[in-house]
Amino acid sequence: MKKHSIYSTPQIEEQMMSIYEEKLESWPVPYETRYVETSYGKMHIIICGQEDAPPMMLYNAGQMAGWSWITNVDAWRKEYRIYAVDTIGEPGRSKLNDINTFPSNGPEQADLQLEILDALGLDEVIIVGASNGGFIGAHVAIAYPERVNKLALLGPMGLTPNTNENIMRIIFAQMLPLKMVQDSTIHWSFGYDPDLLEQIDPGSDSF
Repeated sequence: MKKHSIYSTPQIEEQMMSIYEEKLESWPVPYETRYVETSYGKMHIIICGQEDAPPMMLYNAGQMAGWSWITNVDAWRKEYRIYAVDTIGEPGRSKLNDINTFPSNGPEQADLQLEILDALGLDEVIIVGASNGGFIGAHVAIAYPERVNKLALLGPMGLTPNTNENIMRIIFAQMLPLKMVQDSTIHWSFGYDPDLLEQIDPGSDSF
């Protein structure tokens, strides 16, 4: 039997969706949401901005979701029609048809995003991608340059030879919840900007 959820239990999925809803309640501008059926499953998209403005696709960093653009959209929505996509196979509202079947490389991600653009009726778009979202956006531009008007990459990265090392560092920080280890990992991942660190850990007094 196919397993459809990436979460180990329904309770964990419910908790994650509760966090998602809480974040989306703080979305600073009017928005709508839409699901798009694709060959991999159901893709969830947050949409806002002027309907007749140039379309901008937002691809989030790994293990985040479309709501992670919450601090950017108020400025961008004045000039663009924004489509913030929940990366499928990661925490968010997008749902795989089968968790064993997912886009596992750049070309497959590009083909998936093309399905979304076609479903939305978008011929040419601006793409903004953060981290792994930059990896996705770059591959869309490589495979389908005629569909990309502009491309902005924010700290782009995908699956590299040192990915396993990075994952192990994050796992180590989770398994050893000492404040020194936690703070070191947060700074390694996100830097030292106080406004950003406040959003990551608003209760912390170590920054």
